[in-house]
Amino acid sequence: MGEKSIPAAFAQGYALCTPTGVLLPHSFRRTQAEAIASVLTDADKRAEHWETAKQQGMTCEFVYVRVFPPRFFVSAALAALEAHETAGAA
Repeated sequence: MGEKSIPAAFAQGYALCTPTGVLLPHSFRRTQAEAIASVLTDADKRAEHWETAKQQGMTCEFVYVRVFPPRFFVSAALAALEAHETAGAA
């Protein structure tokens, strides 16, 4: 198949966390201010909205992220499946 394997990469930054403890992965940014701005988009009222969100239990957490290309099918499994399918064809 000749597909190039791209290794995973790692980064650190900040992401918002809901009051129930769920990290919002789409809010991941290099700084706390950027993470907050990614969710609270109204620049004029951002500080006010963030204070309200903090009172409700939201936090901005330091996180590590692993970035990797998705693999929907493992190539070894595909090769085994192909070999199995063609075994009776000869």
